[in-house]
Amino acid sequence: MDKGIKETEAVDQGTAADRCEQKPLLTLGVALRRYWFCLLPLGLLPAFAFLGLMVFHLPLGIIAVLFVAVGLLAMWPLKFKRAPFTFFLVAGGVWMGGGFLGLCVAAFLHFSMHLSM
Repeated sequence: MDKGIKETEAVDQGTAADRCEQKPLLTLGVALRRYWFCLLPLGLLPAFAFLGLMVFHLPLGIIAVLFVAVGLLAMWPLKFKRAPFTFFLVAGGVWMGGGFLGLCVAAFLHFSMHLSM
């Protein structure tokens, strides 16, 4: 019976060693420098959505598909490229900033071109 217990412990230690050999997460600064292009569409989409809905009268389905595509692109470094969770928090801030930019653009167009909201 002792032999079986020792073999099990050896297997458990092997899997623990495999877990320790995983590559560490990138720092937030390195992840932002390396994957900034994933956040750019996330910040521009809200402004495009406001323009698309107000000026070009795009269907909401197109905006929804773009939202999913841009969201998946922003999640790619977090899920597959070892970016830290704070990268996702920055992505949320970029999304909020893009929404503010979109509101500013929509207000400017509304007042300058007398578009109906």
